Amino acid sequence: MSEVSSGSTTPATASVTTTPGTTGNTAAGTALPTTSSAAAGTTTGDTTGAQPSLVDVCPDPVVIQTDWYPQAEHGATYQLVAGPDAEIDAQNGRVRGPLGTTGIDVEIRVAGSFIGDNSVQAVMYEDDDVLLGYVNLDTAIKTSDTLPVVGVFQILDISPEILMFDPAQATYETVDDIADNPDAKILYYEGSASIDYLVGSGRVTEDQLDPSYDGSPSRFVTEDNILQQGFVSAEVYKYENEVEQWNKPVDYLLLNDAGYTNYVQTLSVVPEAVTAQAECLSQLVPVMQQAVVDYAADPTTANRFMVQYNEALDSSWTINDGLVDSGVEIMKELDILGNGPNDTVGDSDETRVTEFIAEVVPVFETAGIDTIKADLTPADLVTNEFIDPNIGL
Repeated sequence: MSEVSSGSTTPATASVTTTPGTTGNTAAGTALPTTSSAAAGTTTGDTTGAQPSLVDVCPDPVVIQTDWYPQAEHGATYQLVAGPDAEIDAQNGRVRGPLGTTGIDVEIRVAGSFIGDNSVQAVMYEDDDVLLGYVNLDTAIKTSDTLPVVGVFQILDISPEILMFDPAQATYETVDDIADNPDAKILYYEGSASIDYLVGSGRVTEDQLDPSYDGSPSRFVTEDNILQQGFVSAEVYKYENEVEQWNKPVDYLLLNDAGYTNYVQTLSVVPEAVTAQAECLSQLVPVMQQAVVDYAADPTTANRFMVQYNEALDSSWTINDGLVDSGVEIMKELDILGNGPNDTVGDSDETRVTEFIAEVVPVFETAGIDTIKADLTPADLVTNEFIDPNIGL
């Protein structure tokens, strides 16, 4: 197996100003039936910020492959590395730094052109160095027979995915209202599983689909009757505050409210790693849980770092302080960054996963997707084995 991207590394030491964040309160919670406590000796979830030694337990560095350029949804992951000791390798889209006081480093990689626009799962199977990758649950279902992964940590509890529109041109109370406007066009990234579901379940019509969206605002600001795929924590602020041709309100439909209860950006591993890296994951995952708590309590350091890192990458994707700060607040307000039905952050709701499988698999199969594992169960897709139930927002 070979590296997806290669080249000489020319680290540039990050110089972001560090503002120590509070650890945050850890809500005591009841473990789910499938959740086990973190490994003995792991000191996570307390207000001292103590962390276990991961030397000789985890790979060094722990490599995390994200699914895009830095933005607010990634904040808890960058919380792991943000600080003056982080080294930015802009040429290869990577940042590396000490993983707290664990004794090892963490390396976070961006996606897009830096991975040849490949899927995160493909990267995970091509590059043995990648331990954890961002994979959406719907995508994991679609490729469960060919590129299976197991989610070990849910950074976000609710998907921020939306269809946004101009409220001056149309009013949609629910996703089902879109089909009543046959002239509406849905701009989206080709291959999006959520759109496959919406058309396959009859919520929208195939004639309304336009998979030519490339991230540019040009069509949204110049054409009528456009609904555009995006994240409530990113595009809403961008269009209302930064897109000069627009700079006015947008409205949106949160796909989660339409019953598409997808988990997104799940930190996942290849199935073999659940056993092979069990000792590492049992101590690493609670550290990541605490990072979510810390980020939600004070995102300042991670947000400033992501802006600096993104500027160094010099890509077409731009972020700024206002965008990422707004994104965190929106995610907290809508419980996108939240515990779910219990007091634990990062665990998977098995009932929700079961119901989601039952909802989307028939639609995907009817659409001709033949890469879904037969008799798929939640255990094929997620595990709470490494979650510390005592860590929560």
